[in-house]
Amino acid sequence: MGVEERMHVARDTVAFALQSGDELVHYILYQWFVDQQAELELLNVSSPFIEGFLLHLAKSSDHTRAQIGHELLWKHYVKLERFSSAADVIRDLALDEYAPLRQ
Repeated sequence: MGVEERMHVARDTVAFALQSGDELVHYILYQWFVDQQAELELLNVSSPFIEGFLLHLAKSSDHTRAQIGHELLWKHYVKLERFSSAADVIRDLALDEYAPLRQ
């Protein structure tokens, strides 16, 4: 299978998963985006499950994952023009003792 064919299969798989009504399928796909450092693709997802995933990620006990979750969450809120929510997340990020802003 060539590179173009693999890319086509990957795009079709992502499109199929995004059409699913199964929250777990969405969470697995979103985690794959995070693992691939595909922030833009993740933030372009329009789904009722994305906010829940990002909130879950932001509450991770792994501080690196939690920071990624916070970063993606405030950007998601900005995209939705929920500026007050975005500001709350940024405030929490700034107050976090593990955030680079406090070092």
